Amino acid sequence: MSSEPRCELGSHADTCVFGKHCHTLDVTGVHSSMNTLKNVCIACVCVAYDCVNTMNTCILVFDQYLFIPSLDVNLLCVDQLRENDIKVNDIHLIRLREEERTNESHSIMCTDTGLHIPLEFNKPISYFKCRVPTLDEVNDETQNTTVHMTSSIEWEPYDDRSKMMEENMRRHVQSQSREIYTLFSRSNPYISSCPYALSQLLSMEQKGQVSSVLTKGKSYIIKPEQLARRWRTSLECATRTIEKTEQRALRNWRTVRGDRRFRPTQMQLKYPRLNCEVFCDIKFGPCKSLEGNTCLAVFATNFQWVRAYPLNKERDAHHSLSHLFRDFGLPEVLISDSALSLTHGEYKKTASRAQVPITGIEPFHPNQNLVEDTIREGCRLYNRFMTARNIPTALWDRVFTYCLEIRSHMALGHASQKGECGTTIIKESTADISHLCDFIIYD
Repeated sequence: MSSEPRCELGSHADTCVFGKHCHTLDVTGVHSSMNTLKNVCIACVCVAYDCVNTMNTCILVFDQYLFIPSLDVNLLCVDQLRENDIKVNDIHLIRLREEERTNESHSIMCTDTGLHIPLEFNKPISYFKCRVPTLDEVNDETQNTTVHMTSSIEWEPYDDRSKMMEENMRRHVQSQSREIYTLFSRSNPYISSCPYALSQLLSMEQKGQVSSVLTKGKSYIIKPEQLARRWRTSLECATRTIEKTEQRALRNWRTVRGDRRFRPTQMQLKYPRLNCEVFCDIKFGPCKSLEGNTCLAVFATNFQWVRAYPLNKERDAHHSLSHLFRDFGLPEVLISDSALSLTHGEYKKTASRAQVPITGIEPFHPNQNLVEDTIREGCRLYNRFMTARNIPTALWDRVFTYCLEIRSHMALGHASQKGECGTTIIKESTADISHLCDFIIYD
């Protein structure tokens, strides 16, 4: 194994591992059950990549990584990069046909920042050269481009939800393949009579083995004895406190100098955390409204709380997410369909900064998104108000938002509401309907 500063793609790695050729930003301890490896920490690190094409320096920031100081090279988990919308084309150029080779082949790319890292190949390892950045390079964001290669959300190498989604997608692909086979076999008897052709068409499963490292338990940056000393409490109390609490906003105070102001409270500490899942979807209107809105971003929970935010364009959905965080708090997880406006780009960046993961539903099964039920009931209420009050269509966004607002304040008798209304449950205090009961909309 080479000892030069470089990052290698680890095809069987379930978590990225960095060694001595990096600059540590934040370091936290790993659970005490991992006693076979010494000095293993979960860290936020960065390396410098000097692009030979643009002659610019990029600071690559990697969060939720294992830090082993004795390691000579850095190992990258491809899936962890792809989780953060980093495109990884890991097929070597020599394994591609000539017509398949492009400038993006065998590269790592980030479309948001324009990062393009051509990978080198030393059979069987793909890698790119890096170096340890200086402290000035890390702090200078004007001269250097900072690219967040992984998310700050806690990395879960093994996730049952992702496994189920993959299996459901595989079944859907299989059903499509069977339909294609049926179509071709009717028009070409050779397929049904040739065992080889049949096996090629209906080959559905591949089995493999993966060797990896599984870590369990919480990680924490402070030790019990340190907390006991800082809080002036007993060691037993400090130990129990660490076991029953968490630290989401870890800040790097080791590099703070007297001429720089200490970073204020992180975003994920500004707002409360909601103990529920939030489903989201985009509802398009019948026309452009009086305020220029064409759609609504709708957020709902399983206990019939719902909130809608008008949008001029669907791509502005990340603004509604910021409003949701500020108005109510940070949910455990955001669940949506595969729409790009709700899974990628600025929307995903906003969710990642708040450490709120985004998960999807099974393809072609919109009934799994509970917000669809809420939108359907909201449409019924919306039609009643529009007809009864003869409201102009140009005010559709205000009326629909109003309908969802009053639905959130209704005690519908739903089993998950337990006799309360949705607003009471999500705010954990009795809902106030003073602003909704005096007048009807368009009075």
